[in-house]
Amino acid sequence: MVDTLTVVTPWFPSPAKPPQGSFVQAAVRAVAGEIGRVEVVHTDEWITPAGPTGRAVESAYRRYAARGVRPRLQDDGTWLSRVPALVRPRRRWDVHSRTVSRSLAAARAGRPFESAVVHGHVVLPGGLVAVEHAAAGARVVVTEHASYLADVLAEPRAQDLYDEVVDRAAALLCVSAVLRDQVLEVFPHHRAKVHVVPNPVEMAGPPRREGPATRPRRWLFVGSLIERKGPLRLLEAFAASRREEPDLELTLLGTGPQRPDVLARVRALGLDHAVHLLDPVAPAEVPRVMARHDLLVHPSHHETFGMTPVESVAVGTPVLVARYPAAVEVLGEIEGLGGGTFPVTEDPSVISAAYRRLRDGWDRLDVRRARSVLARRFGSPAVAAALISQYTGTPATPAAPPREGQGAS
Repeated sequence: MVDTLTVVTPWFPSPAKPPQGSFVQAAVRAVAGEIGRVEVVHTDEWITPAGPTGRAVESAYRRYAARGVRPRLQDDGTWLSRVPALVRPRRRWDVHSRTVSRSLAAARAGRPFESAVVHGHVVLPGGLVAVEHAAAGARVVVTEHASYLADVLAEPRAQDLYDEVVDRAAALLCVSAVLRDQVLEVFPHHRAKVHVVPNPVEMAGPPRREGPATRPRRWLFVGSLIERKGPLRLLEAFAASRREEPDLELTLLGTGPQRPDVLARVRALGLDHAVHLLDPVAPAEVPRVMARHDLLVHPSHHETFGMTPVESVAVGTPVLVARYPAAVEVLGEIEGLGGGTFPVTEDPSVISAAYRRLRDGWDRLDVRRARSVLARRFGSPAVAAALISQYTGTPATPAAPPREGQGAS
């Protein structure tokens, strides 16, 4: 039994950024009922440019830090501390991570975490913070989620620091086998302590549809409006599909640097009345949005896990997903039951062709069965049991060796 747990993360939902780190929050809530006291320490990164603006931010930070960090009790019974960490843009990952760790040390006046188990999210910086601030004798577990892991490991000093963190931790958890293989390609000597523990998805609580709609008329995209996730590709595919079905609608839930391009393209395509852009909402609201739509379309080129499609199937909304490696791993068992897939592509016509195939076979879907398959693997109780076993040091099985030909992506 674990009495006390501290979770350290650079990402966690906040009023300003509701969806940020929702997967970390889900993992915390999955285990909270099994542990006496859970505290989340969110190292909230403040980007501080050089010059007068940066100096003003640093001055404000010193005044803030002088007051110390006081955790606040949350509605779910956990305690949350938000610790600003002053970071410079475009710094090396080792420098960035050490800066975050020093910021926490200053805010806590050098006091270590008192918990018996410390769980750091993302090896750099969360894992470094965990191993540097855990009390003597505490068990440190680190989870890797980063979609930018290849960039981190491409920096020699960051790679050395990553190796050090994993060496000092009791276990490294990767949210997919794809990510695990990427780690083990660089650090094969850590195979015995690397395990796959996916992100949990709440299968019992979300609102559920009784079944798929008569036809997939209302499309939904959930995610950041960035190139990798493909909102512009999706727009083109939607426009082509709508020429065949003029009553189709598309909702994009999210924001990001491509938002102006998305708005401009919506106008250019004459789709102002058919495409709706919604600002990000709190994680608890996302399932409700999904339940109001007929189809989630997820054209991302790469994810470390792909939580959004699993969440969609959990509420009974079918999915159409690009076959990036983690999607194949996570959704392979339910293709044809919970939706369809298409190759990772830059070509919108590939997406619209996949949509037509899915639409024409719509009556053959069995989303309820797909949901039960995913619940056994990714439901909160299953993932909570896996996390607790890691916290107590009794994991069921060690990591398997990398698959043949599987490398960084």
